[in-house]
Amino acid sequence: MKQSSRHQSLKRRIITAMVLIGLLPLSFAFVITYLEERQAIRDAIGRDFRQIAIEAAGKVELQVMQGVSEARQLATIPILRGTVIDSNRSYTGRDHAAIRRIVREWERRWAMRPRQDQYPDFINKMATDYLNEWLRIRKAEYVAIFVTDGQGALVVSSTPQAVYDQSQAQWWKAAFNGGKGQIYVSDLVFDEKLGFHVLDVAVPVLDDSQKVAVGAVNVRLRRDELFKAIQEVRIGEQGHAMLLSTAGRPLICPVLSPDKHTINASLMRQITQPTAGWVVAEDDSHGGKNAIVGYAPVQLPVALARESLGGNGVQWIAFVRQDPKETFAPLNQLIWKVSAGAIGVFVLMLVAGRFLARRIVRPIQVLQEGAALIGRGELNHRLDITTGDEIEKLADSFNRMAASLRQHTEGLEHEVARRTRDLRASQERYKILFDEAADSVIMVNPGGGIIAVNRRQEAILKYPEEQLVGRRFIDLILPKYQPSVAALMQEVLKGADKTPTVEVKVFDRAGRPVSMELDLTGIGAGPMTYIMVQLRDITERKVLERQLQEYSESLEVKVQERTREIEETKTYLENLLENANDVIYTLDLDQRFTYVNSKVESWGYRKEDLIGRPYLSLMSKRHRGKRLRTTLDIGTKQAYEVEILNKTGEPRNALVSVSPLRDNSGQIVGVLGIARDITEKKRLEQQVLNAEKLASIGKLAAGVAHEINNPLGGILNCLYNLRKKSVSLERATEYLASMEEGLRRVQKIVRQLLDFSQQHDPELTPTEVNAIIERVLTLTSYAFEGTRVRLHRELGHELPPLLADRHMLEQVLMNLILNAVQAIRGEGVVTVRSGHDGLWCTIEVEDTGCGIPPDVLPKIFDPFFTTKGQGEGTGLGLSVSLGIVERHGGEIAVKSQVGRGTTFIVRLPAISVRSMVGKEA
Repeated sequence: MKQSSRHQSLKRRIITAMVLIGLLPLSFAFVITYLEERQAIRDAIGRDFRQIAIEAAGKVELQVMQGVSEARQLATIPILRGTVIDSNRSYTGRDHAAIRRIVREWERRWAMRPRQDQYPDFINKMATDYLNEWLRIRKAEYVAIFVTDGQGALVVSSTPQAVYDQSQAQWWKAAFNGGKGQIYVSDLVFDEKLGFHVLDVAVPVLDDSQKVAVGAVNVRLRRDELFKAIQEVRIGEQGHAMLLSTAGRPLICPVLSPDKHTINASLMRQITQPTAGWVVAEDDSHGGKNAIVGYAPVQLPVALARESLGGNGVQWIAFVRQDPKETFAPLNQLIWKVSAGAIGVFVLMLVAGRFLARRIVRPIQVLQEGAALIGRGELNHRLDITTGDEIEKLADSFNRMAASLRQHTEGLEHEVARRTRDLRASQERYKILFDEAADSVIMVNPGGGIIAVNRRQEAILKYPEEQLVGRRFIDLILPKYQPSVAALMQEVLKGADKTPTVEVKVFDRAGRPVSMELDLTGIGAGPMTYIMVQLRDITERKVLERQLQEYSESLEVKVQERTREIEETKTYLENLLENANDVIYTLDLDQRFTYVNSKVESWGYRKEDLIGRPYLSLMSKRHRGKRLRTTLDIGTKQAYEVEILNKTGEPRNALVSVSPLRDNSGQIVGVLGIARDITEKKRLEQQVLNAEKLASIGKLAAGVAHEINNPLGGILNCLYNLRKKSVSLERATEYLASMEEGLRRVQKIVRQLLDFSQQHDPELTPTEVNAIIERVLTLTSYAFEGTRVRLHRELGHELPPLLADRHMLEQVLMNLILNAVQAIRGEGVVTVRSGHDGLWCTIEVEDTGCGIPPDVLPKIFDPFFTTKGQGEGTGLGLSVSLGIVERHGGEIAVKSQVGRGTTFIVRLPAISVRSMVGKEA
């Protein structure tokens, strides 16, 4: 039965092989024919679709260019062009604002006309009638026509319902193009009022030179003609053309409405090309997959405005497609015909294969039976096959093989004996390696008995091999460790390759425990698993571990002693901080307290209440500045005075010193601050300051008395001589003049004293700095006459105006210039500068005189302090000047170097600064 089954199996294989050999070239030819025909059909269809797309693009181009040509024709008609030029004349000589007012007025009149279906009176009736007649002839193609002037205002329209001001319309901006003029063609858009799609074609109206645009003409076309040009393209039953935008928007499709289409990005990349062509599209936007499509760009022979066709360089593309099923229908019919022929060939080859298989299989069956006998060891059996072909040769080969196998069997027996001897020699070599291992190695059978040991264990444990072989290994282990070792041995027997290293104690031959590390490894030997035990002597290591433990304990004692010392030092430092006379604190990066000593309790706060509280909450509002943030940001040390509020809200003066706290990497992690309460010190300083003020008043009184006594003494002397009536008339006249001069001097001193003491409010008016300087320089020009002092001006430009009392500022500047001239002994230069620093005006008076000594410089603004000789000055000029400048909200600074000269700098706020100060107040 088996032979019959094998016979049938071989026969099926032969038949299958013959059929496959015949079918392979047939199938290959079929596939090649199919691919070549498919490619040929696809190329032919692609070329046809490309040509159809070119024709469709040409029709679209023809329709658009017809609109452009007729718009150009309208732009050159004299009556329309003249109307545009007449409208532009009304703008002559007017600025843009005036022109826009005119346009808005016309727009208002256009909107306010009694009837919206009639034209207003200012629209040219002849031009309108001409345009309407022209439109009537072409009514089927055009919707409306607009003619505008150079400002976008409507001058002629075919419909009275049009928007009058077209200056903001896209078509007008593009066509007029700022007077340069260009052709504009809009995208196809749906007009909701009209209920259909329209297309705007706009051209400029040019002047006589045909170079400058003076207006624009817009022809609004129906989409019908473009739709008809696309609809006429039909391919088979389902193929048709479309008009697309390179922006991916369907414009015209005779099958589906544009909003029902979805043009994917892959298709747009394929068809957006500068020349016509065809491609295979994965999705043709109508549900067709791997469809052949043709395309051709609509190339207008005129230059269009960039805003045309939707803007940003968008173009139109004529697109042709057909359902792939309809496209490849001829190819599918060819496939069915070829398939029918292939089936007939297959049946013929199957019948022939069955006949040939019967003649081939019988000798093979005989060969198989003989091979089975030889395989069972009957090497004397011989095959008798006489087919005269390769099967007969194969039978002869089997006969020779049987004879050869007999010879080889005898040789193999000799080889087995030789290899047995080699195996015994190899075992001896491995025994030597086993004995020379660095660890004690003991082989244990699955029952736990010792079957072999190496020499290393004899050197450590002192057992001879014959004393251990056959003994239970677990008996060598101290009872304390036996359960854990037994569990590890069971793990190895269950399949674990290796167990973790453990420490155990093993009895040596003398019964002494020896500290050892134990490793168990499973050794497979057929179905059985042996255990290799490795024992490593760790006696010396244990001694070292004990020494290390003793050293660690000693080190721990030293660490504890050191820790105690650190704690004592910490306590000492904390006592220093807590008992310091200053408030010492630390802040984090958010300016919150992380530590504060007990000194803060003198301000009424408990240190526990301040931890985590914002540092600025202790400051008065006028001292919550950015200085602390500077320390955090750039790491600078600072010292400054602040006003702190104690627990009851009473202000306290403190001198604060802050410095950054850094971590090990140098990053700022907080702030260390020391605050010293200087309230009492400030109170004492104020008392000293008040005493100094009283002393200054005394000096002032003494100076006034001295300055007034001198001229009064002269006056009294003159009166005494006049009373005696013993002087001549000329002498009396001199006495009277001297008395008048003395009285004027007294009057001047009193007036300056009043100015200094009464501090009159200035009468503020807008004032130019340079104008004040020029007036003062004119008034003081006499001071330069007869001297070798030169005046140098450096006046700034575009200075902001001041809100100031002009007469008071002239007095200040006059004092400074006269002082500068008097400070120069001999030849020198007085320089007067003006400028501005942001919203502040600056006036500088610089001289190259003797300079002011450093010990004198702090006193120059004191009343009645002067470095001039007797009778040359009152010492009130700079004091009065300082008061005037400060009442103006300004300041006076002075820089001086002995032997080099002096510079006085006056800074005054501009009007805008005063306004801001007033608003803040």
